[in-house]
Amino acid sequence: MNNGAIDRDARSYRLTNIDMLRGLVIVIMALDHVRDFFMTGGVQDPMSQTDVSPGLYFTRWVTHFCAPVFVYLAGTSVGLMAERKSSNELAAFVFKRGVWLVFVEVAIISTAVTFSPFGEAAMGGMTITILQVIWVLGIGMMVLAGAQYLGEKFCLFSGLFIILAHNLLDTVWPSGSISSGMDPLWFGLHTQSSSIVPPFLIITIYPLIPWLGIISYC
Repeated sequence: MNNGAIDRDARSYRLTNIDMLRGLVIVIMALDHVRDFFMTGGVQDPMSQTDVSPGLYFTRWVTHFCAPVFVYLAGTSVGLMAERKSSNELAAFVFKRGVWLVFVEVAIISTAVTFSPFGEAAMGGMTITILQVIWVLGIGMMVLAGAQYLGEKFCLFSGLFIILAHNLLDTVWPSGSISSGMDPLWFGLHTQSSSIVPPFLIITIYPLIPWLGIISYC
């Protein structure tokens, strides 16, 4: 902070505080991914173990803040961009950014995980596509591209409503572990799920609806 003003970098529209928070989240995420890599075949979820060490428990627990903060800051950034872009400029920029992020998740990150872009023999030759936090960010930005025309209050209160009420769908749409053969209406929206869309096996780790609430509540 400088003379009570928000600290900014050389590009006046960037907020250093937000970038620092994003950087901290990335460091914590890297810590958790390293833990997950080294514990493959062992303790997959330290929080479910009764005899896990406090240090291991904490390094897993703290990562629960990562995705919500990252998604929330994406929505915050869109809100801040509205101060220097027209509605049409903002919609075009954010929508294209969202499309790019979904492409990255599907075509690059999923391939990096499986190393089998043309099919996995163990899965009957299907190409595995994993939808995680990057796809949520992408779809969320595409939704915000249109929602911003309805105004800040609409985004604020619709986001708050989704956050507070989305669990009411538990009695209508299943919620729990990944399962297959689900109604297409449910797929990827409210629960972790998997679906076969030949030649792809699509696995949703981050269901969309709750995260739309977080990215809109900005």
